[in-house]
Amino acid sequence: MVTVHSTNTVSVVVSCSYLPIAVDIAGVIRLSNALSVAEERLGNITSNGNIILSIPDCLKWVVTLWHFGRDSLVTFSGDKFNVSWEIAEYALITAYSKEWENGKTRVRIERQEYPRKSLAEALEEKLNGDRTN
Repeated sequence: MVTVHSTNTVSVVVSCSYLPIAVDIAGVIRLSNALSVAEERLGNITSNGNIILSIPDCLKWVVTLWHFGRDSLVTFSGDKFNVSWEIAEYALITAYSKEWENGKTRVRIERQEYPRKSLAEALEEKLNGDRTN
């Protein structure tokens, strides 16, 4: 989903609740391909006659929020629930019951992070942690 705000900023939301993007090389390629398509389409709709707006490369876009989750292997049949813990300035842990497309419910543990970095920097940090070369 793409939203153009009156402040000349654009929000791009990638929703993949039922087909998550793995934190590995294949996942990074899948995510960057999806964002490249969004970048191209955004460029197409912002071109107006002779005026062409420059859309930055998606690897330079700022990641303001992303979620990393794990689902239980077994189904859950209790009452629906949602609990959260703020663990640091830029992270929140949430555990909740998630209903799947097949009608079954599983427990999902999710970490929400607010990197506030370019996609390239945020991905590099996520893939390599704090290691330095």
